[in-house]
Amino acid sequence: MFAKTDIIHHQQDGVPVEDILQGLAYALIRNYRSAVIKKLPLERPILLAGGVGKNTEIARIIEDVLELGPGELVVPEYCGNVSATGAALIAQRDNMQISFDTVRINSGKPAVPYGTENGDVPLAALMPFGSGDSEGKHSCSPFRPPTSTATECYLGVDIGSTSTNLVLMNKESEIISYRYLKTLGDPVAAVQKGLKDLQAEVGDMVTIIGGAGTTGSGRYLIGKMIGGADVIKDEITAQATAAAAIDNTVDTIFEIGGQDSKYISMHNGVVTDFQMNKICAAGTGSFIEEQLKKFNIPPITEFGDIAIASQNPVNLGERCTVFIETSIATHLARGTQIDDIASGLCYSIVKNYLNRVVAQKPIGEKIFLQGGIAHNQGVVNAFRSLTGKEVTVPPFFSVTGAYGGAAILASEEMGENKTQFRGGFEPGLSILSVQDTEDESAKTTQESPFNTSVNEIIFEGYDGSVDASKKTVGIPPRALFTYGMYPMFNAFFRDLGFNVIMSKPSSEETIRLGQEYSLDETCYPVKLINGHVAELVEKKVDYIFFPPDLYTVPPHPGSHTRQDYGCPYMQLAFKMVNRAMELDKKGIVLLAPTIGFSLGEEFTMNSFMELGRKLGKGAEETKQALQKGMGAYIAFEERIQASGKEIMQNISPDEKVFVLISKTYGVADPVLNLGIPDRLADIGYKTIPFYNLPESDISQEHPNIYWPFGQHILEAAQIVKEHPNLYAIFLTHHGCGPDTVFSHYFREIMDKKPYLNIEVDEHSSGVGVLTRLEAFVNSLRAVPTVEAENMANYPQQVVHTPVKISTTLNGLPEGTTLYLPNISPPMQT
Repeated sequence: MFAKTDIIHHQQDGVPVEDILQGLAYALIRNYRSAVIKKLPLERPILLAGGVGKNTEIARIIEDVLELGPGELVVPEYCGNVSATGAALIAQRDNMQISFDTVRINSGKPAVPYGTENGDVPLAALMPFGSGDSEGKHSCSPFRPPTSTATECYLGVDIGSTSTNLVLMNKESEIISYRYLKTLGDPVAAVQKGLKDLQAEVGDMVTIIGGAGTTGSGRYLIGKMIGGADVIKDEITAQATAAAAIDNTVDTIFEIGGQDSKYISMHNGVVTDFQMNKICAAGTGSFIEEQLKKFNIPPITEFGDIAIASQNPVNLGERCTVFIETSIATHLARGTQIDDIASGLCYSIVKNYLNRVVAQKPIGEKIFLQGGIAHNQGVVNAFRSLTGKEVTVPPFFSVTGAYGGAAILASEEMGENKTQFRGGFEPGLSILSVQDTEDESAKTTQESPFNTSVNEIIFEGYDGSVDASKKTVGIPPRALFTYGMYPMFNAFFRDLGFNVIMSKPSSEETIRLGQEYSLDETCYPVKLINGHVAELVEKKVDYIFFPPDLYTVPPHPGSHTRQDYGCPYMQLAFKMVNRAMELDKKGIVLLAPTIGFSLGEEFTMNSFMELGRKLGKGAEETKQALQKGMGAYIAFEERIQASGKEIMQNISPDEKVFVLISKTYGVADPVLNLGIPDRLADIGYKTIPFYNLPESDISQEHPNIYWPFGQHILEAAQIVKEHPNLYAIFLTHHGCGPDTVFSHYFREIMDKKPYLNIEVDEHSSGVGVLTRLEAFVNSLRAVPTVEAENMANYPQQVVHTPVKISTTLNGLPEGTTLYLPNISPPMQT
């Protein structure tokens, strides 16, 4: 699903298909190397088995990635039958005889029916919930007004991953023509075909385009293609605008597209909240189409009719596509009827959407189901069955994106301005080809004021210079907790007479190296560590300093927990890196002392003394260097405080400001922060990092949070919740266990105040991020600002709710019974 998401967004960026396919092939083999081969020995020659061996480009890429020489990869002529050949050879060796008559008799027996699993709640048949909801919903208004003059129109184009939709709308906001086309991986060709078809249909009856707008994941690419769209809007705003134009009392929109699913909450025609699916696409339209093709099930409209005919829908689950596909295959193998599988698949799509997209957000009483998915009556009825509410399929449901965000908004925002559209509806103009289509969603995140300011505070004075007469210590500070500890360690090693160099800011090359050397499936930031260390290895450093983050983090100010710990990956990252890089074989010494600030001054001093001895330094030298390091750390904290005060002074009392909240490295790293601060700056908004906010105290609600980053995140949420003009953008990381927990706490704190949560991983698309960001900003435009107080006042305004959780066993009555959960054997020691 990750690769599929990447492919779709590259298509929308106009990347040539051949480049995408080759990139997919390389990704496949690199993933196989990191996930399967890992550190296992490769004895040449290597046999390539399986049907994929017939793909000569795959074979070439295997040779490239695994660095194989001529003749070291063997691809047999019948590579797709290797397993079957092996089975036959085993049968021959073991004299496993069987008669063909027996095989024929057994294969002719009917399969054993496979119905509801034990413990599953039976699913209601879908037929009683309605039929024909999509019929008669695309009736266009006539072209000619009563005067028989040519009609002036507005053009809307919605470029999605699965379909590309075009709408012509007259001045009365009536649709006079539309096109619903398959994108087929080529959005440019789809739009060109749509424009030609529309022009051929309307002829001279539409000679003037008053305005043109684009929406969808390919909106920036196509916006330039048509000569410059007058309006370019995100899909959330587009869908909401169309719904409000059709019925202003709509309060909830369910929209399932080819790659993205959207939930929108509205009040009086204004978006008040929204949510999009994260990485999983199991609840999207493209997933349904894939299943129809894979299992030879009829097209989507006929599929819906088959689904509602079922009397016993099977429960296929509602997890990721892999599990649902497996469940479908199992049912087919056991003879389950197609209509029962089809009905169950409709339920799975809707359950996935409701549980993972809508989640705990409110569902109103006037609900629209928008998108081509509404052609499937089975899905429409599954929504009704599971929500217990009436779900309406509105007019032009399949093209509401083009209708709303493009056509209607174009007409509203054009005024007396002349359109920039140059796409074929005016005399002498023709449909244009794509030229210079730099994608707005793919802007670089490297050179930016936000990232520069972060670097100036954390890495003050660093220039990367090296004295050839000195040994060099490499520090991967652009990862995990070392972002905040770099100033101290840098000063310590330099005072001892070493060069100190860092890896470069995270980039595409960092990501590539991280994927190449990652031996385990971890969160994205931990994968990036491998990339940063690999870069230091290439620089031929003498030492790599990477202490375990068990007790390294100083006690969080105001923390009342028994102990502050880093997460397990942070504690063991140095071992994972050492195993992946084999540093000792490269002549690089790993420095990984346990520096336990929270264990007291004596423990800390002893750790540094031992480190000094390992480096050949005396006690006095080491002590002096440590003092320099502590001084640098104090100066760093003072810079942070001064920066925070300066930022706060530059915020107007009535100004909307966004707060970027994540782990420190999630905010400071130019790849992990997704360039969000600069994107917001481009549209006129300030972004401040969470560590510039005044401190709050989360200990009364969560006295046992031992993860310092979690404390930072939730305390920042408390301040944002209280401040009337601050809005949170919460970045979580796919694969991060603590994030899955704190996401719930974060939502609990924010209550009804809107915030944006984006899950970051190596597949995060610029298109998807920009869509969510623009939608969030647009949803806040109608929210008025309030004259804010001094920022320092807000921590005192947080209403704390103490909980009955003790941080110590002291004071418990004698004989108290303690209940302990089941824990793994290592934890029991």
